[in-house]
Amino acid sequence: MKKYKSLLIIYVLLLGVMTLSGCSDDFTSGLKYMGIDASSSEYDFGEYQEIIANFEDYYTTIDLLVHELLEINIEDPSEILNILENLYSKNDQLIISVYFAKESGEFNLYPYLQLPDGYDPRTRNWYYEAVEDGVHLSDIYVDITSESYSATISRPVLKNGKVIGVAGIDFKLK
Repeated sequence: MKKYKSLLIIYVLLLGVMTLSGCSDDFTSGLKYMGIDASSSEYDFGEYQEIIANFEDYYTTIDLLVHELLEINIEDPSEILNILENLYSKNDQLIISVYFAKESGEFNLYPYLQLPDGYDPRTRNWYYEAVEDGVHLSDIYVDITSESYSATISRPVLKNGKVIGVAGIDFKLK
């Protein structure tokens, strides 16, 4: 688990450096830009290439989810669930769940999971840290439903500069 957490930190730092520098989004050239020789025996990134590619896919997927939520009437839960279900079914087996929590606290989740009474998504790290930071990538944890190492990516949904909710994706790490 410590290796995965280190990888997440490296990846997020790398993504930030590559974005700020205008560097190619290729992982190896990004490492080179940071002064890390990926071919060196000191670093073994080979086993992580697929995981890193999946992180990039999840950043793209959360952006797509936010965009689609902005195109519908979010006051209609059936429209929200339709988007969540479509996104879930179009993606790989690594996605555990897709969800949207409105600023009011209303929570839409696919696939459905019975949550404890009084569950308020606005009190969860994935919600308030996404509101504060723009995009939130959680620490790695063991998901209780899939029993696999997992992470969460979440992003606020903004309309006219105002937060109307937060979209999130829980995904497995291979």
